[in-house]
Amino acid sequence: MRRHSAGLKAAVAGAAVLASLVFVATAGAVTITSFSPHSGLPAKDNGEACPGGTIQINGTGFYNDGGIGGKAIVAGTPTQAVTVTFGGVPSTYVVVGSDTVMYAVVPDGAKDGPLVVTTGAGSFSTLNAPDPNGTTFYVNPCPQVSLKVATADAAAAQGADTSTPSIYKMAPAKGKAGTTVTLTGTNLLGVTGVLFGQTKAKFTIVSPTQITTTVPSGAKTGRIVLQYTIGASVSQAGNGLTSGTTAQTPSNTPTNSGAKVAYQYSKTNFTVG
Repeated sequence: MRRHSAGLKAAVAGAAVLASLVFVATAGAVTITSFSPHSGLPAKDNGEACPGGTIQINGTGFYNDGGIGGKAIVAGTPTQAVTVTFGGVPSTYVVVGSDTVMYAVVPDGAKDGPLVVTTGAGSFSTLNAPDPNGTTFYVNPCPQVSLKVATADAAAAQGADTSTPSIYKMAPAKGKAGTTVTLTGTNLLGVTGVLFGQTKAKFTIVSPTQITTTVPSGAKTGRIVLQYTIGASVSQAGNGLTSGTTAQTPSNTPTNSGAKVAYQYSKTNFTVG
């Protein structure tokens, strides 16, 4: 997946140290006491469209209850020995940090509803958790499509809820510094930067399907990069919380996925020279 694995690694950096420890507490039925955040983006298109939010789950029995079917659990390492479902849809990226903390990435197709953790000793739903911020997880709709999807179906990339830019064509495909290059693609209105490799270039958005840019001084042969921000979309209405609680109303903002700035690349290199 495009970005969520990096965010999850950071989230469990401390938990990974626990992998070398031996937990000796008595195994019991798994429980959940709280989870955070209570809303997030799914890992759409294998994480290439939206990277998926990382949810921290607090409770007991995550490690000591053992894995499903007797499978081994390695703390701090992705596992299938313990599962987490979001509204009945299983996460494909779960990490047990310790007996009391675990992490799961919101899966593609996730639905509003409870989180359910299943270990070798049984299952527990957040519907039974004493979390003061609520028992339901809300899925923020992903406004993106991946470059692969956009390339296969241009119409899919032009929908009202999508904002991922893509480059289908660049003309010319070769030139020296100062050369004007026309980029043709989709969803280009939201582009905030154009780079030739790692060198920023001046650009003008002509239309939703066309950008003109100039090869910058110091550019080297490589991909042309479009910089953009994951845009907000209509969130799930309400959050089922009583007034006075501290949880935030679900919203689909860049911070939900940890990707304030995102990038798409041309399929082929631009040759400088």
